[in-house]
Amino acid sequence: FKHLNHDNISQHNSEIKAGVATDLCRLLRTVIEKDINSEEGISKICFSLERVHNCSTKQLSESFTLLVQILEKCYNGTFDRIPIYIIKYVLKIFSVFASLDLAHAALAESENMLDALVNEIYSNNCLSATLDAIKIFVVLTSETSNCERMVLHPGLLDALMEHSIEGNSKTRKEASSALMNFSLLESSHQLILQNKKYLEALPEMLSSECNDLRNNAAATLKNISLTNASLLMELILMNNGCILSPLVNAAANVSDVKDSLRAIEILKNCVCRETVETMAQDDELLSTISSVISNTKSDEVRSMAEVMFKEFSEKINHHSKVHGKFLHSIVNAWMKNKGRRSGKLISESLLIQANVVENLMPIAQCQGMFEVFASIAASGDASTQENISKVMKKLVSPYSTKKIVVLDNNFLQATISLLQHRSDIPNCEEVRDDAIHVVASLASVESNRRRLACQMGLVEAMVPHTRSIEDMKLRCVAVNCITLLMQSMLDNYIEGDEITKLKETSQQSSRKVTVTKKPILRSKSHLVSSSSHLGRKKDMRPRSP
Repeated sequence: FKHLNHDNISQHNSEIKAGVATDLCRLLRTVIEKDINSEEGISKICFSLERVHNCSTKQLSESFTLLVQILEKCYNGTFDRIPIYIIKYVLKIFSVFASLDLAHAALAESENMLDALVNEIYSNNCLSATLDAIKIFVVLTSETSNCERMVLHPGLLDALMEHSIEGNSKTRKEASSALMNFSLLESSHQLILQNKKYLEALPEMLSSECNDLRNNAAATLKNISLTNASLLMELILMNNGCILSPLVNAAANVSDVKDSLRAIEILKNCVCRETVETMAQDDELLSTISSVISNTKSDEVRSMAEVMFKEFSEKINHHSKVHGKFLHSIVNAWMKNKGRRSGKLISESLLIQANVVENLMPIAQCQGMFEVFASIAASGDASTQENISKVMKKLVSPYSTKKIVVLDNNFLQATISLLQHRSDIPNCEEVRDDAIHVVASLASVESNRRRLACQMGLVEAMVPHTRSIEDMKLRCVAVNCITLLMQSMLDNYIEGDEITKLKETSQQSSRKVTVTKKPILRSKSHLVSSSSHLGRKKDMRPRSP
């Protein structure tokens, strides 16, 4: 025992060649066969084997079977007191086995050994032994074939989850690492999601100051997020979506590209028709994604975030209970993150929404939406202006929305901005043509013309572009529209002039009536002459000139 307690590798090699490991195994077999329950003696033998096996593979197979039997005795009550030291040394030897690739399959297939390791993790008698047991699982689960062998072993996943939550910093890190490896198997997802205690602890783990613990928890969640929709729904709905908050915070931390990318990827994987409504109810989610797109320096993070945002646009439509909230989120996302990148994203999302006819009325009725239109239209960015011009063109197609948009100054101002689109910007003619169609469509409703004619700068912006339109059909549409609006201006002027004249006539008439109502004072002589005149006969003879 004392002779073997050293760290000299060459000396251990000499001991192996001399058959020390073989003799120790024979001694251990004798102890087991004769049922000698000398804990001190077994402890010394196991310690000696642990020291020897740090550099030997020759007797691994023989030692393995014997050591499993010893561990069984440690947990089945054979020994009078808790055999902490025996367990400690045996697990050290198993750690050596686990470091050898050839031994992995044998370890993973041994139900007895797995039982012994799970028992040690649960018992938590000795920190170093528990840590060794968990580390063995970390090594074994690095191979998918071993995970498949062990995933259904009774109590194994629960034991690892328990130590991920409540262990010390070392055991939590190692246990979460083993769980991460297990989560690569889809068959493990249901088992993990059934552990409510673990799921409730996930938000804390995702926000942990320990990088390894945080990364392992995020990776586990990422693997689970690739599973079927029903499990995702269960995950998202857990405790009113508490899992979303730490993910949103991690996504917003663009300074840590790895964390941000993983959080965005998890959120993206969770977006499906069953979960999208619940996720959209989170007040910060969409605005955070927009902020990430604007501020991240990673093209990969930006691309992933853009894909996720567009998926929301595709999956949330008028029939959804959260459609109105989603549209408001688009408005808020633009207001918080105005810029070229976010403008492109918002305009593309709106175009996706506008492709569904039933979405047009909710878009037209969304408070603040036309302010977004006006801001994007005036941004000067070619792609965003092109997208928003197409959205506006679709928006004025139904009669019901024509009556709404024409009353909004921001919408009309957006139209003017598009008509004034710079000639040196790509697709400028197409954008201006869309704007002409917008005005012409609105002017097709007679009651809209006065409002359009009164919009300062609208007709003035149409005239220069109308001169340059080469498509005769569109040019006729533009000219007819301008004519209608000019006629409406004239009608407004004439009507206004007639009203002015009527007011003046009314005032004059009022003054005349006032004069006739003044009392006329007459003398008595006049009254007498009048009365005498009334009594005389009228002289009918002609008078000389």
